Amino acid sequence: MTYKVINVNGTVEEKDGTIGLRAAQKIVGGYMEVIRAQGGFLLVDEEARVKGRTDLNETASHLVGQMILGNAILLKKMGTLKGD
Repeated sequence: MTYKVINVNGTVEEKDGTIGLRAAQKIVGGYMEVIRAQGGFLLVDEEARVKGRTDLNETASHLVGQMILGNAILLKKMGTLKGD
């Protein structure tokens, strides 16, 4: 399985394997919200707006048709995320 880290600076990193819950939370910056996206599921910072984040992720926003702040993770299948 693979997943992609979509960074706010526009870079996309393709990763092999699964990702743990804590590692995913570290990438997105906190508790996660799952949003259905083109090509899978997008994991984003659930509290980004509450935290006052302003770092717009244009690539991730385009995938879901709404404003995404901070880094995001694109999973093709939810089985790519494992609890730790």
